[in-house]
Amino acid sequence: MLLVPLKVWCRRRAGGWANVGLDDYMSVFALAVANGFFYVCIVGMRKSLGLHVDAVTDARQIVDFLRDVYVAQVLYVVAIVAIKYSILAF
Repeated sequence: MLLVPLKVWCRRRAGGWANVGLDDYMSVFALAVANGFFYVCIVGMRKSLGLHVDAVTDARQIVDFLRDVYVAQVLYVVAIVAIKYSILAF
């Protein structure tokens, strides 16, 4: 959360916006997606994590949990791919 904006700021300060490259844009995108993954994992699943299946009485809670798990998996894959592309673009 601190290093990516600092990296972009240093590149911009050293050579202006012409010095900011594709790897910087990919790093910012990867950071945004990773933050979305963090949000889904921490905030989206907080009502369901740690409960035994026997303790869940509402089927909607299981559906919500599985939806959050699916979204987290998709965001994780996109974040990892974006991180690898930003390293490749460097």
